Amino acid sequence: MKYFKIIILSIVTLGCSHNTTIRNIRANKTDSMALNNKKVAFVINDSSFPDSPKVAFGPNTFNFKNLQNVFIDGYKQKFDRTTNKLDFYKNQAPSTGTSYAFYFYPEFKIKLVNDFWTSGCLVKYKLRILDGAKVLADESGEYKVTIWNITLSKACEEAIEEVFNDVTDRAIARLR
Repeated sequence: MKYFKIIILSIVTLGCSHNTTIRNIRANKTDSMALNNKKVAFVINDSSFPDSPKVAFGPNTFNFKNLQNVFIDGYKQKFDRTTNKLDFYKNQAPSTGTSYAFYFYPEFKIKLVNDFWTSGCLVKYKLRILDGAKVLADESGEYKVTIWNITLSKACEEAIEEVFNDVTDRAIARLR
């Protein structure tokens, strides 16, 4: 028993780094008339939407890889039959010579949380939509999935999918 406690204590106090990949999200399709045949620009800033955030959870660190591309694929699924053109810009808005009907500015945070009895993946997502200088929609939300019988990556994937669809759909509904 003495050696078992030493082994467990060593494992718990030993910090590890884990690479975690979110495979994809299933995006609800949109049929918004406000987006019909419009040009849309997504501006993704590393400061408000990190591509590979590192999240500490106890002595462990989880590195979530390639999250911007997961969201870009989700946006493409959501808007594929609605918009005329989707363009994605990283860390800078499009040049002044390019004209878009809407500019989408997403923000994203992921946290691993530990409540009294459970652990979970908490995702916060915000989407601001502008038509140049005027803010047309500014929606945000958060969603937590408890890690019981599923892996960490699956829990985070479910939380991302839920908050992505909810917030994006509410923001698009404000464009009417």
